[in-house]
Amino acid sequence: MKITCNLYDQWLDGIRQEMTQANFAHEKLSAQECVISFFSWKRRSVSSGKRRVQKSSCFNCPSHLQKGLTDLEKAFETGGNIWPWQSKRIDNRSFEDGMFNDFGVMHFHLGIGFEQNGYINRDGALLFAIVDSTAIYEIGIYSHKDWYELDLLNIVDENWPDLLNTVTINVLDVTNYPSTCDEVKALREAKVNSVIRLKSGRIVAPLGGGVVTNGTSNDAVRSAQNWTRILQDGEKAIISDIKEQIQKGKMESKDYEILLHTTDDEISGILPEGYKWILWKKT
Repeated sequence: MKITCNLYDQWLDGIRQEMTQANFAHEKLSAQECVISFFSWKRRSVSSGKRRVQKSSCFNCPSHLQKGLTDLEKAFETGGNIWPWQSKRIDNRSFEDGMFNDFGVMHFHLGIGFEQNGYINRDGALLFAIVDSTAIYEIGIYSHKDWYELDLLNIVDENWPDLLNTVTINVLDVTNYPSTCDEVKALREAKVNSVIRLKSGRIVAPLGGGVVTNGTSNDAVRSAQNWTRILQDGEKAIISDIKEQIQKGKMESKDYEILLHTTDDEISGILPEGYKWILWKKT
């Protein structure tokens, strides 16, 4: 009797196939490096789905950018593909978006018409916004020199304070935090995470999750570790359960090969005979 349960390997094969389709070189990456790179890529790509548009109270769009902004907002509201409006570096496997990893703020280009490669034409103007599964929170229109602007989080705090609840640190005060754009830039380039004291007095950790010592997204590293643990622990649990069921006479003593089954709402191991072990379920 042989029980084959290599759910992690099946999952990794799927990740490598998806990265191959996206022309990401991954052959020289270890399993864990590949998974971390995959999650880093996915978290900086806006997923599909309709989102409502919300603007900050100080939002102002120059008239010559209104058409580009309207096109982008329509894509968000209808659930269109947002990829053309994002950075061209998004499809670079090793790219890490410093502002997104630090402030949790994404940027989108506001040009009109498409380049031959499918991206929106670039004109220098950028929309800075926070994006979640239900909405895009438009902070303002900025340029490529504004990646370190501290007021971004103050605007978020003033308009959508609940977005900062998960990273709010409930302490009396801090004395060592960046207070200028140059200080934010220096810390980011040194790959150092820092708390920030907002104008309201609120103290927040990096909304984007911060980075590990090599500059990789901390959230991507945690996700890779979490799903690796779920799958590898699941393999052991499934094998143990099958052996127990065989001993009890509830399953036939024969060879088994468990297959990985994934949906947006569930990850499980299955057998053709109808057996199913749920490893994770969306709540």
